Formats: sequence, C-alpha cells, structure tokens
Amino acid sequence: MVQSLCNFRQSEGCALSIQGEHMIPESFQVCYDRLWKLLSSRKMKKKDLQSKTNLSSAVIAKLGKGLPVHLNTLLKICSVLHCTLDDIVDVTATLPQRN
Repeated sequence: MVQSLCNFRQSEGCALSIQGEHMIPESFQVCYDRLWKLLSSRKMKKKDLQSKTNLSSAVIAKLGKGLPVHLNTLLKICSVLHCTLDDIVDVTATLPQRN
C-alpha cells in the first residue's frame, strides 16, 4: 500500500497513524518533479542549480534519477531557491498490508 505522507498525521516515534491504527512504513520513495517544475518556472537548468548551491554533479545526478539525497542537500536547495521542502520534493511511504 503506497500512501502520500501528506495524508498522514505524524504520531509518536516513526509510526504513522491512519484511522487510529499505528503503522510503520516499510520504505519511502522520493519524487523531485516539484523541483524540476520550480526550476522550469524560474527558467533555470540543473547546471544553474548546481552552481548556485555548490552541489556536486553526482548529487545533481542522484536528484535527476529520483534517488534519495541527504536532508542537508534539500535544505540547501530550499535556501537558495527561497522555498520549502514541500515545494521541491514529494515523499510517499509504502505501508505493510493490513490483515
């Protein structure tokens, strides 16, 4: 079962609460489509982002492939682009099947 974290209410620890039931996600997936749309709307390219943030080409490549990167990397991007995490990344959780 894949759910967007936007649909969850954070509860104690790492468990997520859905209709009163606490569940721990099996895994998380990230999607940077929002980042690419934001860059496009600002007429920026990945190279521009790299130069403004001083990120390595390897990190930009990870973003381009939709792979996870360090939170500090995302925060640096947000700082440079004057936006929030919600503006650049969408996180979804894969939850265990309910019996």
